[in-house]
Amino acid sequence: MELLVFNPEHDYALADNQPQYVTLRSAAQFAYDCAPFMRYLTDNEAFVLDAYRPFGKEFQKNFDPMEDADRITKVTPWGWDAAVVYQLRRIGIPDKLLPTDAQLSKLRDLAHRKTTITAMEFLHDKHPHPERLPLPPLYLTELQQVEDFVKQVHNVLIKSPYSGNGRGHLYAHGTCTPTLLRQCAGVIRRQGGLIAERMYAVVQDFAMEFRCHDGQADFLCSPMTRFCQHCRNMLTSRRFYRPRPSSGISCNSTSHPITTAWRGSICLSIRRTTPTSCIHSWR
Repeated sequence: MELLVFNPEHDYALADNQPQYVTLRSAAQFAYDCAPFMRYLTDNEAFVLDAYRPFGKEFQKNFDPMEDADRITKVTPWGWDAAVVYQLRRIGIPDKLLPTDAQLSKLRDLAHRKTTITAMEFLHDKHPHPERLPLPPLYLTELQQVEDFVKQVHNVLIKSPYSGNGRGHLYAHGTCTPTLLRQCAGVIRRQGGLIAERMYAVVQDFAMEFRCHDGQADFLCSPMTRFCQHCRNMLTSRRFYRPRPSSGISCNSTSHPITTAWRGSICLSIRRTTPTSCIHSWR
């Protein structure tokens, strides 16, 4: 049977990268509220590891490690990280069902926001009119690089390589204040660098769900279909650029993981750049 694990602290655990990561209270509350809904996302026979409720007390399919560990043949967390692997080992899940340290390291590398730079560079390389796309973000490792980029671009969004729930974002408008530089220095010290990009006016933000497996990324759903329709309406208007089949990027190709992700990325975040263009953003 499958064991579902809802660990919304995943992004923070990736940043900490320690097995005994202590979950933030807000993430723990979110897990408490939403873990029971995981059972509706897969087979009815799946167990749910609900770490914040007594085993089996409130929901019939809650996982009880004393009775059900031997019945588990597959584990599906919200996201793999060192902390969730440590927790699963403690309740008796065998190593054969868990990723190795090397696999965890690779997954963490892919979750780094530098991946968005690779994605945008891929789009620039394949698009017949790359000048219509925003420039790829920059990965900065020194405060002087941050100051120079802010002076050059003026309105800048600075992101921590690992963060979640809207946190880890810093904003600069022409100059770097002492507070901003202190925050940037802290992120560089803890995570090795920063992602910096031009800031755009937000038209609409919403989420789409992908499942990554066997070297590919499959689009699952959007939990906000009303916004998806809003997105399509905007894309078909004259005020926004819309990719065509002749753009040089096959919308049906699954041969490249970034191509596959790009198929759904246009609905992730539409930000106004010029009256005739838009940016597709993953994170």
